[in-house]
Amino acid sequence: MTTYKHPCDRCTGNKTIKSYSHVAGGVCFKCMGKGYVVSNKKTVNKRFEVTAIFKPDNTRCVIGYASATTADKAIALILQRKTQDNLSFYDLSTIKAL
Repeated sequence: MTTYKHPCDRCTGNKTIKSYSHVAGGVCFKCMGKGYVVSNKKTVNKRFEVTAIFKPDNTRCVIGYASATTADKAIALILQRKTQDNLSFYDLSTIKAL
């Protein structure tokens, strides 16, 4: 079986997470400080932050987070999860995944 190394999506390959430096020196528990994870899949999901402009004060806000292979798929997942009422406050023409 072929295995593939992928950068850890939790620490983004940095081996540590600065905001958790008070716990075990910030070592990433997902990759155990290696900076990568091993998988039998050629492509893996990435974690995307999906944002849009909030209409009342015209600022960019986070709508949600999604794990997907592409930014477009992450946006589709967020739109499926949210109700129309929750999304009515956002300008959906400005939606993007980072």
